[in-house]
Amino acid sequence: MAELGLAVVSLTFQVFAGCIKGYQLLSEASDLPREYEYMRVRLKTEQFRLLDWAHIVKISEDDDNLSAGTAERGVFLEVLQQQQKLLFRFAQYGERLEPLATPTAPEPKLQASSADATSHHVRFPQSKDLLQKALLYIHTTRNLPGRLRWVVHDKAKIDTLLGKLADLNNFLTEFLNKNQVGKFLELQARTNYGIMQLNSNVGQLLNIFQATRSQMSPESARTRRIDDHATTRPTGLNVGERPKTAPVPYDDLASLAKIKALNLAIEESNLTDPLAKRFRAKNSQRNYISRVERDKHVWIEWRRFPGDENGWPHLHQYRTGCNQQGATNTTLDSDGRMNARPTALVAMLRPRDNAELFHASPCLGYFCSYTPAVAMSRAVIEVDERELCSGLVFEKPHGCDPSVRLASLLKLLRRRSPLVPSLTQRVKLALAVVESVERLHAVNWLHKGLRSYNILFFAGDNRTSKRDAHDHKFDLTQPIVSGFDYSRPTKKQQWTEKAKKIQPTICTAAQSFKKTYDYYSLGVILFEIARWQSIDTILNVDLESAQIKHTITVRRRLLHEELRSVRGCMDDVMHDVIETCLTGPTAFGLDDTNDEVDPEVAAQLQREFYFRVVEKIKGICV
Repeated sequence: MAELGLAVVSLTFQVFAGCIKGYQLLSEASDLPREYEYMRVRLKTEQFRLLDWAHIVKISEDDDNLSAGTAERGVFLEVLQQQQKLLFRFAQYGERLEPLATPTAPEPKLQASSADATSHHVRFPQSKDLLQKALLYIHTTRNLPGRLRWVVHDKAKIDTLLGKLADLNNFLTEFLNKNQVGKFLELQARTNYGIMQLNSNVGQLLNIFQATRSQMSPESARTRRIDDHATTRPTGLNVGERPKTAPVPYDDLASLAKIKALNLAIEESNLTDPLAKRFRAKNSQRNYISRVERDKHVWIEWRRFPGDENGWPHLHQYRTGCNQQGATNTTLDSDGRMNARPTALVAMLRPRDNAELFHASPCLGYFCSYTPAVAMSRAVIEVDERELCSGLVFEKPHGCDPSVRLASLLKLLRRRSPLVPSLTQRVKLALAVVESVERLHAVNWLHKGLRSYNILFFAGDNRTSKRDAHDHKFDLTQPIVSGFDYSRPTKKQQWTEKAKKIQPTICTAAQSFKKTYDYYSLGVILFEIARWQSIDTILNVDLESAQIKHTITVRRRLLHEELRSVRGCMDDVMHDVIETCLTGPTAFGLDDTNDEVDPEVAAQLQREFYFRVVEKIKGICV
């Protein structure tokens, strides 16, 4: 009966499983020098690309659900056979690798989950069902070792192999239709976010960055020819019939790794010029600016410090003055946090691609300033804290009217006669805010100040019109998320006093800020978008002057009294999403005792947030 069961397994799945096992043997082989760790990451990255592709085309033990025509199935099989041949030929015993275990040894884990926080080995998600099925099939049908070890390290040949494997995976993605390409890229993004959650030290993130960058390098591209002597072009389809290559999100993974690593290094005061150079980043100390180019239109997010309200050190710890160019600056005598936080923000938001990823404005830098009377002094002086402030300088979006001030979501909600936007606009606005939170959390960055006041909009360029500024039309589908002044990378035992006021119902002084607290704030914003009313209007309470005893019942009132109204304003899906965000950890399969900083818990939370929030909002049909 067992032989009969194996006989009905499709040939496509058998060869696919062989490819997955080949990737597994090479990527998990021991004794690879540390400087080659990025090559292991490239092998795992290609393995997960193949898994994501297989999920999209619905590869399984039988071909009943395979979403491909007869000709395409033949091409798929041929490409997979070439991959399997390349992988197992490279892993020939006695040449480069040799068995580390007997052929009957149990299957090793995909990645050592017990690796400590200082390990340079990059970890990958464990929850790929198709991966487990493929490895189990090979384990029960083939006499292969559980693990190998490297004997000879030939960098050039490994790089050539990786280039060919990447080209074959690219070839497979060319057969995806437009709808499948979208799903494939979405799945790749989820995989990338999972990788980010499982790797939380600079060494791991550097290996990820180097691996993805090496994949895009000209040297690597020269080896990526399918018609190489060791690889033949699949013949199941004419070259002219193939669609254009589907985009590969290598750059997204590299960008995420770079953002997370630089922010960690800045927060820990470990960012050096050599490390910045390895990430191809500028020295972070240059993020301090004293002037802006004349032709740039900017807006400034002001910050006042020190001040007890923001949790900063008291006045006596600051010394201020002007440099030789007349630019004012502020330093700390004993605490480097004041410069570390804005520096980290600028490092994250300065590149335009990064800013767009987080639905933010490009940040040109930060500065410290004083009142005019104080600024005239060139000496190092002590200043009254009321005269000291700083600002993050952001570039205005292209095409906006420079003469019109920006408007916050809160301002639009509080208009006397607000015109409720269409359902389509509100869904797109909700999705943009939700995606911003998801991507911030993917690099373990907590916002801590999510509220409608920090969701901004710019009016289009209507300078030829005589309409009043209040009549300018704001594009609600293109929000700018701001309010990063209290945000920082997630760490245990770090708190922001302002965040306590934002989260009066669930925060205590003994706790550090959590991702689920951001989710609570997100739920409040989504509630406001659905009802198109500010939260203080909905609850009939002045939240600015209210004390905690007045706001302690906010969550209960929202969940048990006001939430039902969302069904009539929008739909059942948005009702469920808001309920999930407001409920907290239990809605994401966790409990209050789970440590959200733990990589495994963080990866689970990231997955659940996508399935329970992001995917549901994307699925709303208007």
